[in-house]
Amino acid sequence: MPRVYQSPRDLAGRVFRALNRNEVAPPQAVLAALFETMYYASLAQEEGQPITFHIVFIDPTDPDPNPPSRILSDRWGFVRLGAREPFSLGNITKLAKASDPRTSSLAVYYDSREQLFIWGFIDQGNRYHEFIHYNTEAGPERPGVFQASVSGVGHLTVYREYERIGELKVATLSKKQIDVFGSGPIRRLLQPGIDSLVSRVRGQVPKDAFADRDHWTATLNELWISTLCRLLLRIQGYGHGGAVLITPELSGRHLSIKYKLPYERLHTALEIQGKLDVQHTFASDRIWAEYLEPGAATVPADLRLDDSVLANELESARREIDGAIWFISLLSRVDGLVLCDAQLNVRGFGVEITAPDLALLGVALAYLGRKAEAIKAVEQSMAVYPMTKDAVNGPYY
Repeated sequence: MPRVYQSPRDLAGRVFRALNRNEVAPPQAVLAALFETMYYASLAQEEGQPITFHIVFIDPTDPDPNPPSRILSDRWGFVRLGAREPFSLGNITKLAKASDPRTSSLAVYYDSREQLFIWGFIDQGNRYHEFIHYNTEAGPERPGVFQASVSGVGHLTVYREYERIGELKVATLSKKQIDVFGSGPIRRLLQPGIDSLVSRVRGQVPKDAFADRDHWTATLNELWISTLCRLLLRIQGYGHGGAVLITPELSGRHLSIKYKLPYERLHTALEIQGKLDVQHTFASDRIWAEYLEPGAATVPADLRLDDSVLANELESARREIDGAIWFISLLSRVDGLVLCDAQLNVRGFGVEITAPDLALLGVALAYLGRKAEAIKAVEQSMAVYPMTKDAVNGPYY
């Protein structure tokens, strides 16, 4: 059967249905025109540079219908253009250069004739960008009916708040965003390293501090995963291509390590942050429960000092993790893999995998618990390569 290619109109249909579940969606024809124009803009260039931009679909007559009771100074805001501009290919390629997906967005809506127009900009997008790149622990509220981005040639993504409701990559419409780190076989393979972090932190803080809140195991799980995600996003940002191999098997079999490098700072910094986070939270909770909530006139100086010192040390640990992520990500720019153990300790870079493809498949299947299939794959590779079944029966069981 011939392959069915999907288009911006298919994306419009999906977004229309998703929005209609919660509220009245814009007309589907308006959405189709919006995404078609964005799609064609992604194929264009301005001054030799590709066009990337972010739009917020937001009503200029009521852009902020439900503001919070307490508005933070860095909350998003809107700035109106002197005159509305048609949402055309020419206007987009020009105005896209005046915005950046990391911090500002084009404010777009439609009129009574269902004609799209650009009426201004939305600023202060930095906190959202930091949150989705795992650099902050909490994200801000999001403006408008929905948000959409052009992040590459033929690549459109649409969100409502933080839920991805549609993504078109050239001619393929994604059905569902797969969280490989949230559950499934990849998460199971990473879990021993995560559990090791939880165990080490629990052993370094008072038992009552760790038990005071029931979320610390989940919080430390998220710290480990978010750190890995930040590392991968940083590597992706270089546009060079790069990979990290995380494996408990460090014997060197089937690996050619060009540059051996024992770098353990990320591992130790994660442990320090986890410990300080528990201790600082416990100290803050104690001050609140014993003094502030009962309305005490003063808080003991030693408690205030502990709280302040721990807060400063915690911020220093977060900066240390950021610096370690930068260090490791730069290693990926050398051809080959960055090799890490299960605790994210770097063991080398410029690493080449020398095992044949079928043997690698066998090892992967063995890791996933599919031993019979793994042995078959390795046996097939033995017909060509002088290997043994140790690849399956060795350290993976």
